[in-house]
Amino acid sequence: MKVRKRSRSKTLAEIFIDDVIWGILPLRVLHFFLDQNQQEKELSESEISELKDKLRSYNWRKFLNYLAYKERSVRQSIFYLRKLNLHNSLIDEFIEKARRLNYLNDARFAELYVESLINKKKSYREIYNKLRINGISEDSIAELLGSMYPHELQRSLLRQEIEKQLTRISKLKIEKKREKILIKLTRKGFKYEDIRDLLRELLPDRS
Repeated sequence: MKVRKRSRSKTLAEIFIDDVIWGILPLRVLHFFLDQNQQEKELSESEISELKDKLRSYNWRKFLNYLAYKERSVRQSIFYLRKLNLHNSLIDEFIEKARRLNYLNDARFAELYVESLINKKKSYREIYNKLRINGISEDSIAELLGSMYPHELQRSLLRQEIEKQLTRISKLKIEKKREKILIKLTRKGFKYEDIRDLLRELLPDRS
């Protein structure tokens, strides 16, 4: 079987086996299979097996470092592994192994992610969209936000956002304040009706 390398950086190379890419390896490891000046070489089945073991070991360690940095979703992890140009069989193997070891858990990821976004005073819609982008199902999102982000909390955080905006534009006239806040917070995903109602309460019309 033919092995070919393609430079990825000064220290890394992409590895092709019979013209199919399998992943990346450091040049310091690759030199056991290809001489420094060789771009390709025929290897025996046992050498190919050993090369795949090296690819598996090196890229699994990189994946573990990625997972250790912070909680990840399965979809995020698949995108990361694809960036390493891993063969699909290795991607499937790594995802399955990480799930089995509980290094990957979408339910845990979603709960921690929602908590962090609520702490950042994100709107329901923005949180929903971010969870969908990261591969969380609609049913899971509805259940999670229903328990973690009830309407009372949404309204409380929206009030805080409005009050913060009001301090920044305190010198403007009331109508201009309303206009600016409505535009800004609807763009952030807050409901128009909720913003309008709170503005009426916080900025009542002068009699």
